[in-house]
Amino acid sequence: MIDQSEAERLVLRQVNGNCAPGEEKFEITRCDEKRYGWVMHYDGKGEGRGQYDGNVPIVVERENGKLTTLYGSAWPLSTTLGWFESEWLWRSEFNSALELAKRGEFPEAQAKLLACFNGVDEMIGDRPHNQGGRLTIEFALNCLISLGELHLKAGNLDAADGTLMEAKQRLDKWAPLNQVAMLEHRVPILQNLISLRGKQKRAREADQFKREIATAYRTARESLKSQEVLEQQLEKRVDLYPQGHPAVAQTLTDLAILKSDLNQYFEAQLFLEAAMQIWEPILQDPALLRKHADATTTFPMQVLLQCAADTMDSYASYVLMRQGRREESTALRDRAKLLMAQNGAQIS
Repeated sequence: MIDQSEAERLVLRQVNGNCAPGEEKFEITRCDEKRYGWVMHYDGKGEGRGQYDGNVPIVVERENGKLTTLYGSAWPLSTTLGWFESEWLWRSEFNSALELAKRGEFPEAQAKLLACFNGVDEMIGDRPHNQGGRLTIEFALNCLISLGELHLKAGNLDAADGTLMEAKQRLDKWAPLNQVAMLEHRVPILQNLISLRGKQKRAREADQFKREIATAYRTARESLKSQEVLEQQLEKRVDLYPQGHPAVAQTLTDLAILKSDLNQYFEAQLFLEAAMQIWEPILQDPALLRKHADATTTFPMQVLLQCAADTMDSYASYVLMRQGRREESTALRDRAKLLMAQNGAQIS
């Protein structure tokens, strides 16, 4: 809990940055007290007053000192403040639901979370896809994630499956708004899906979600976390799949690409050479390729061919080209493109 003077200090620190005392450009010009905290208005100091177009108020929440900039100057303050206050009310309901869950009152908590999600989901349609829209979208994801976790704890596996998969589908749709920021939602969704698939005895699907976690970390440039997940997955895939299975080659290729990102080209080469040793006999034997494709819906033919093309393309780029073997590199990349073209797809 903070008071108004602390709220003003937090806002001034945000708008002025780390400038030296006496060099601040902005000052608080108005403070509107609300039940949740304060709405702080600011402008330039002295001769700078009115020179900064686009200043928008900042909300400071009394309970936790959280700062929220009211989105932008393209909409009236009454509109942007209304968006914040609606979301704040739903967040209060959300926190109430979590307290119910802690006490083991799952049905009541689930009902509140569902109401929160439906209320926020309705708001999303009225919100522009700017910062304000993203904040509401993230809150909707939090509702779905928490609801899915409650279903898991209560043993409602079908309900958990539907809720978590909806969260994943929505995240896949919304992620381009801010891929890195969405990482904090993607990992919990996938971790819950992995736990769920474990309860459903669907180990190979859980294994695929593990790869998505590694990809999410790599996208966010969390290379060490991505490497840790991939190394664990490689160890598990060696046990989960029969010897020489493309799934192992896929993880080897993922590790090679990650090592290349880190400029660790020798390690990348070792991983790619191991992956190529798996793929060569499979690609030379159509019956063996079909056998792997038919073995599980996790690796349908199209996925297998994309994995093979990724390995060949990476080997051509990260190994052959770096060794100056340009003709071999071009030939292998052409072979990868032909492989995909013959099966109705293209690689870049």
